[in-house]
Amino acid sequence: MKNRMLRLLVSAGLMLSACNSKSTTVHWPSAPVTIIRDSWGVPHIQADNLEDAVFGQGYAQLEDRLLQWDLMRRTAQGRQAELLGEAALDMDRLVRTLGIARSARKSLDLIREDYPDVYRYLEAFCAGANLYLDKLTAGEVTAPADLVALDPAYVPPP
Repeated sequence: MKNRMLRLLVSAGLMLSACNSKSTTVHWPSAPVTIIRDSWGVPHIQADNLEDAVFGQGYAQLEDRLLQWDLMRRTAQGRQAELLGEAALDMDRLVRTLGIARSARKSLDLIREDYPDVYRYLEAFCAGANLYLDKLTAGEVTAPADLVALDPAYVPPP
């Protein structure tokens, strides 16, 4: 169980580290991306290519799970206590001691060098996620209901 949790934290840290870096050379989407929600609210993404579909997935995932993403990011960075208070300090200390965020950044550098196609998909996903955050900050979209219930003015920090 501990090994599985460690892999989850490193994976979360990797994805979140990727989303903290913005690409300056590649822009998404290359063509219109449509996100259609069915009667259960499940997003269905229509795009001309895989990178654009992954862009749409990043947008839709933050649209649905912003609070979860922020908690995962804080967990991977050892910053849960900022939101959850003193009770989370032990976990924050452990994660920082283990160097989860540092390990994730190193893994991301290796992926960038050794698997540029995979890295492009990470960039596309993060571009979609960052677009949602930009729209939320600008007031163009509303925060998910779970966040409004937690704090109507909630916007995750960078």
